[in-house]
This record gives sequence, structure tokens and C-alpha cells, in this order.
Amino acid sequence: MDSDEVVNNLMKRQNIKQDINVIELYLGKQSLTSVNSLRRFRMLQRLWLNSNKLRNLLSPLTQHCFLHHNFRITELHLQNNELCEIRGTLSHLRYLQVLMLQKNQLANLNEVLQELFPLQALHVLNLFDNPLAQEPGYRLLLVHTLPSVERLDRREVTAKEKKQAREIYEANREAVKASIAFGRRADINPSLLHTLNRYQPSRSTITPAKYNVQTIRREMNLQSRHSVMQYTTFDWARIPSCEERRLGAAVPSPQNLTVKFR
Repeated sequence: MDSDEVVNNLMKRQNIKQDINVIELYLGKQSLTSVNSLRRFRMLQRLWLNSNKLRNLLSPLTQHCFLHHNFRITELHLQNNELCEIRGTLSHLRYLQVLMLQKNQLANLNEVLQELFPLQALHVLNLFDNPLAQEPGYRLLLVHTLPSVERLDRREVTAKEKKQAREIYEANREAVKASIAFGRRADINPSLLHTLNRYQPSRSTITPAKYNVQTIRREMNLQSRHSVMQYTTFDWARIPSCEERRLGAAVPSPQNLTVKFR
């Protein structure tokens, strides 16, 4: 039985006569090896395809993702399948908030990161029990690459993990931020100030090139189109002490210390 038959039987049992009234579809545990286009369900928001035999997300008739026209999807359950790749199938789902991909055969971490990177509304993501989950530094890399995700692999993303990820992938930026303090002039390497505009990748500049982990990290360190943020603190080191004033020692004029971030 193909997916169209399953859908039609389901709608008949639920006494749903118009496609536009379909907001969610449960097609789990149907032994499906492929899914035909779901473009007829323009209002579809939640879809369950768990526990089937899907190896990819392409419609056999069009060779496009069967969700190519379903832009309103907010929840997508694809766990317990045989998915080997998701390239070019999910990045257009800009309203997607929940994505279940656990217990598949996804092995290419870079490819998955590239596909999920544009999903700024994504809050819940499961990728455990895939080969890619065994990559060194897997969790912190996902925390850094997908900052909107609040729950990853059934665990909350903590502030401590976000801080650890920044320290690994934005080491120079964190060093500069740590040097800014009120009431003192902290030591800082001036060369760091010239690299502050090289952080956080622009989501519009990621292209479908072949990525590896090092390339993704390099993109994060070299691209930025974010607004400028400026921190200013008073340089208290230039205020003469009582002893210096008594001795009449020459002290440079006071000034503000300003550091700009992107």
C-alpha cells in the first residue's frame, strides 16, 4: 500500500472531506518505503512518519522532498526509519519547531548541520542513535551551530553548555569580553580587537558546498552581518592617585575604553 492509499483511508475513517481541513497526519507504523507529495495539504502543521522504512525524504514521482510545498510544518516525527541523508529536504521549513530524527542511519554530521542551519525556529531536536552522534564534540558543536535549540537529544541545553561552546568556537571573542571590567583596566592583547568582526555565520551566506566540521567552524569565525555592539568602560588607570598628585607626577589624561563587537 502506497502513502496515498494510507492517507485516503485515514481521511475516510476520520470523515474528513476537504484537504484544507487536514492540520495533522499520523502515518506512523505503515511500513512505508516512500511518501508521495503532500502538497495537497496546504494547512498541514504536524506530521508523524515514525517507524516506517524510509531511506530518504524524496517523493518517487517528483524526486523533490514530499514536503516541498508544506511550509507550515511545525512538528515532524521521522524517528525509527532508515534515513541515510536529509540533504536538500528540510531547510525550507522555516516554521519547524520540533524535529525527531533519532534512530536512523544519518552519518554525515556536516551535511545535517548544513541542512538544519537555516531553521531559526527549531527548539526541540533529537539525533541520538545515529552514527553521527558518535562524532567527537558532537553535542557542543550542535549547541553552537543551532543556537535556537533548547532541548537536544531529550536533554535541556544548559547555559553552561552554551558557555563551553563559545569558549571553544569563539575563543578570541570570549577573551575580549572577559577583559572588559568596571573599575579596572584589564590586560588584553590589542591584536584581538581587530578580529572581533569575524564571528557568527550569516544564515544567508551558507551555500550548498561540501562542508566538513573544520569548514563550518571556519565559517563561524570569518563571516558576520550582525549589528555592531559597543562596550565602554572608564580607564581608571589614568586617574592620578593621592601620592601622584602630592608629588606632582605627570599622568596621561583620563579617557574611555571602547570595544566594538559584531
